[in-house]
Amino acid sequence: MRKGGVEAGESTDVVNRDKFDNNLSQYIVTSLSFVSEADFKKPEPVRWYKIYGMIFESLTEEKPENGEEKASLLFPKYCKSENPEFYEESGAIIWFTLVMQQLFFSCGINDFTFKDIRDPRPKRCTILCSAVVNFIRFKVNREPVIESALEKAERYKIQYGEITKTNNELKSRISAEMAQYDERESKIQQLQEKINTTNDKMVAIQSESQNLLAKISEKKMIISEARARRDELKLEIMKVTQECEKLQRNIVQSPQKVKANLCSMQEKVEFLKKIKTEKLELVSSRRKQLDQLKTRNSIVEQGISFMQSMLEDSESIKTIEEDIKRIKESSQVNVHKRKGIKIQEEEMVESIALIQDRIQKLQLQKRSRGTDLDACFSQTTEKKKKTAIKADALKTQKETLQREIDAKMKKVETNHNKCTEKIEMIKEQYENILKSLNQYHLVLQERIQADLYDCGFFLKKQRTFCTLSLDPDMNPDEEEEKHRLISQVLELQNTLDDLSSRVDSVKEENLKLKSENQVLGQYIENLMAASSVFQSTSPAKAKKKSGAGGNSVTELMAGDK
Repeated sequence: MRKGGVEAGESTDVVNRDKFDNNLSQYIVTSLSFVSEADFKKPEPVRWYKIYGMIFESLTEEKPENGEEKASLLFPKYCKSENPEFYEESGAIIWFTLVMQQLFFSCGINDFTFKDIRDPRPKRCTILCSAVVNFIRFKVNREPVIESALEKAERYKIQYGEITKTNNELKSRISAEMAQYDERESKIQQLQEKINTTNDKMVAIQSESQNLLAKISEKKMIISEARARRDELKLEIMKVTQECEKLQRNIVQSPQKVKANLCSMQEKVEFLKKIKTEKLELVSSRRKQLDQLKTRNSIVEQGISFMQSMLEDSESIKTIEEDIKRIKESSQVNVHKRKGIKIQEEEMVESIALIQDRIQKLQLQKRSRGTDLDACFSQTTEKKKKTAIKADALKTQKETLQREIDAKMKKVETNHNKCTEKIEMIKEQYENILKSLNQYHLVLQERIQADLYDCGFFLKKQRTFCTLSLDPDMNPDEEEEKHRLISQVLELQNTLDDLSSRVDSVKEENLKLKSENQVLGQYIENLMAASSVFQSTSPAKAKKKSGAGGNSVTELMAGDK
């Protein structure tokens, strides 16, 4: 049982190997010149190793390092090994598999392994080659888009360069302005420091004046106390004098007591005189201090007024300096203006002399041109009549051509709609036929597998694919249906090709008609422009212009200049 199953499996593998799409393989062979149909029917590992290298070269326009030389030396050794990385000489093949994995990943195949190199299968090879062909077609179709993107990138680079240049210029300007701004700020800071120092000095002067005023108030208090004490002494002196008077009245008393009282009173008088002299000295010293404080206060007030006048003078000096700068700049501008006015006067004198010379020459040319314009007017009128006749004829031709073009466009639209409907019908029929063919192939495969399963023990190993593929019990009706479906598919393909060729021919005719219409429109526009030019260059208008006099001549001279 096991041997029969193995033989059946091998035979089915042979059938599936040889059952690849012939049309797809032919298309791949036509698009890839280094591949043949034999490479798909019986793929050999060494041959496909070289084909993979050619695919890499065709897609990347670069050769892998010694791919073909190392294939003949190393590859036969590793065809039977599942793990070539165990060998020391397998670095080139591992590198090659990694490179091809990246390449087929870009083509849309994510499962490329060393097995595809070691044991290539027909189906797998067709899938890989079809992916490569699709990638090439996509690359060819997208080349104009890539070129346009590259052009845009170059434009953006140029714009970026210009923007960087302008940015650098602006940065340099900004840096210069920032330097000027820093200088201004430094000057402003210096002025602010000066102002702060002056303010500090003013505050110090004010604090000193306040301290002086406080001392003056203290001295005034001391003086008032001294005055009060002086008044007290005067009262005591008055009392003493009264007592002396009383004593003189009582002289009748004993002389000893009188003498003692006189001695005590004299002592008191002397003591009071000493106190009086001391108080008078204090009063004089305090008066001197008051005079000094008054002089200092007046000096402080004078310094404050002097500082205020200095500040006002500095502000006025600044305004005067600014006015002087403005006056100098205006004087320089006036000098340049005077020089420019003198140069303009000299140029005007020269231009007036030249204009007078040219006026005389133009008057002579005017007389000679008058005769020429009369002759040209007759010629232009004749040409105008001829161009008007040609323009009318061309307008009629244009209208007729436009009508024909509209009619043909309508026909083209109707034919296009019909063709699209027919193509959709054909596509539906083609899909139905493919579905029926797939169902028919599935039924045949099931029948073949059943027959092989039943007759597996009696089959021989030397039986080929041709004996297996032929079924003696197959009905002739099934074969006829198969041939009929294939013929219908071929007829539908032919009809699709005919319709596509017709659509292309109709499009080409439409483009030709559009180009002819554009040429006729340009020709008519040129004729209309020529007629307008002839109308503008008529001799009547030239005479009117010549009758305008010297003003027109001066305008011409200004235009020539």
